Amino acid sequence: MGVLVPGAASAHPFGPPQQIKVAGEGDHEVRVRWLVGGTDDLTLLGVALGVLSQDRVLLDGAVVYEPADGAALAGAPEFADYLTERITVTQDGRPCAGEAGVAGDLASGGADVLFTCPEPVSRVIVTSRMLTDLHPAYRTLARGPDGQKVVYDGTHESAEWTVGTGTGTGTGTGAGTGAGTGSRVASTALPDLFGVADFGDWLLEAVQSPGFVPVALVIAFVAGAAHGLAPGHGKSLAAAYLIGSRGRVRDAAWLGFSVAVMHTVSVLAIAIAWTFFSLSDLVSLERLTTGLQLAAGLTVVAVGLWLLLRHLRRRGHTHGHGHDHTHHHDHDHPTTTRPGLVLLGMSGGLTPSPAAFLLLVTGIFAGRSGFALVLVACFGLGLAAVLFTVGLMALTGRSLVARAAGSRAFMRSATRVAPVLAACGITLVGVGISAAAVAGLPGI
Repeated sequence: MGVLVPGAASAHPFGPPQQIKVAGEGDHEVRVRWLVGGTDDLTLLGVALGVLSQDRVLLDGAVVYEPADGAALAGAPEFADYLTERITVTQDGRPCAGEAGVAGDLASGGADVLFTCPEPVSRVIVTSRMLTDLHPAYRTLARGPDGQKVVYDGTHESAEWTVGTGTGTGTGTGAGTGAGTGSRVASTALPDLFGVADFGDWLLEAVQSPGFVPVALVIAFVAGAAHGLAPGHGKSLAAAYLIGSRGRVRDAAWLGFSVAVMHTVSVLAIAIAWTFFSLSDLVSLERLTTGLQLAAGLTVVAVGLWLLLRHLRRRGHTHGHGHDHTHHHDHDHPTTTRPGLVLLGMSGGLTPSPAAFLLLVTGIFAGRSGFALVLVACFGLGLAAVLFTVGLMALTGRSLVARAAGSRAFMRSATRVAPVLAACGITLVGVGISAAAVAGLPGI
């Protein structure tokens, strides 16, 4: 098994976003709580700080996360030093003294830094450079009193917050300070086969900039298509369903459309619950998305079993016509049903892309939620276009095989066998998705 050489840990900044919560405590104190986005970020940080061994990150960038990583990092003085170096608070240009308070397990409890300022607190500058030394594309979604919201990144590291008791409503104001000057523990390129990382980074910049950029719609569509070309995303399921149920072009279109709609609705619902209803206080984004993946897998299993049972019930159908002579029907009778297509499409779009979620939440925080939602919809259409194209290719391949076969007996056999194989394949894939989701649940 190949392991990572020192200093080459691969960062994953386009997964679930990290977050911080800013709150005033007493007359002179400000508390900043940091919550990790994905648990693999804890492993990467532990490797970078020398708390965990280098063999926890493989040569291909895969991270070997273990449930004990959060506790190991929480108990390390290197992490406490890192936390107070990367998160700072100043009052009127004077630094506030910070003391780290780390929970027993960073994966579930996060970490606090309690700052004591020289004067009674009203407005302070909070700077966050968490994980941007691992990769500059890491972003932090921050919330504070009275609905204040800020997005921190590698070029906007500081923001002013109103935290005093009895202060009016306000919004954190970003104050870009350029790249951080702290020690870099690792700096590597993000493994990315189709350029999704570059597209996502550009879109995040566009949604935070004033004005409407029409080319952003095209880039969002291309980013969604690139995301769809990556492994997974139901391409094999779409092909198997359309072939096994003798689908048509409009069925492939319905499948792609349902994926786009479900993906957009899923991203919107989670972003609103996460931003306005403190969903993150109840469940981590990683656990939520893993749960949605489990629901998607079980939906796929249900569709596969339903297809199999429906085909077995129809095997006795012989097209009786009330007369004595026997003849065969070599034409296809489409057996697709709209509910089956929609359910399969919904399972493909139920688990939101972390990049699309981050894009929408960033837009909400920046006051450009409408533009961000349009970009997310274009992202979903790009994903749907890939699935539609895969469906067309599957239908074209089926037609070519039918023409080349020439044998009616062969086609009758294929007509009987293909739906069974497709239904079994869909069921097995659903079982695999569900098993992977259960294995990926934190604490399992």
